[in-house]
Amino acid sequence: MKKLFITLLLFPIIAISQKEHSISTFVNLSMPSDVGIVYEFKGFNLLKNSKKKENQSTLIHIAGSSLEYKENGFSTTGTGYSFGIGKREYLGKEKKGWYFENSTVYSSIEFSDFMFSGTYSYYSLFNSNVGYKTFIGKNINIEPFIGYMWKWEIKGKGDIDNKNIDNLVFRAGFKLGYSF
Repeated sequence: MKKLFITLLLFPIIAISQKEHSISTFVNLSMPSDVGIVYEFKGFNLLKNSKKKENQSTLIHIAGSSLEYKENGFSTTGTGYSFGIGKREYLGKEKKGWYFENSTVYSSIEFSDFMFSGTYSYYSLFNSNVGYKTFIGKNINIEPFIGYMWKWEIKGKGDIDNKNIDNLVFRAGFKLGYSF
């Protein structure tokens, strides 16, 4: 796991040969909630014959996650991580204004309370957002967004049974970044 985390952190350095980059901090207000960083770059095509659009970019995010677990009047909060990779497409020709994005995400959250412990994990192929990217000055950007995520849960470990956690999660958040 440590090697995967280091690789994800170094990926932006590997992709630095691109011309358009943005690195942003973000807050996602949902359950689970996330606080992390997103790296946006010009992107690459997985298919040789597909045309690269100038208004598309690739996203990589790493975040700390927290989730409140409630069952029969008992409540506890777990913490963990999430990471994902996805694509964004802007409605205009430039990389600003309205956009749609979708990411594939994996997350694992650990619960450790004096009477309750376990692990909740999921992956999501549908982690979609609609947002608006605008600039303050030349390089600082802000992005409010809303969206949803459909989670496929991995069987819980320990006291986690996955029955008390919603699979469909509506999201709202905010990104603050620097473009270069």
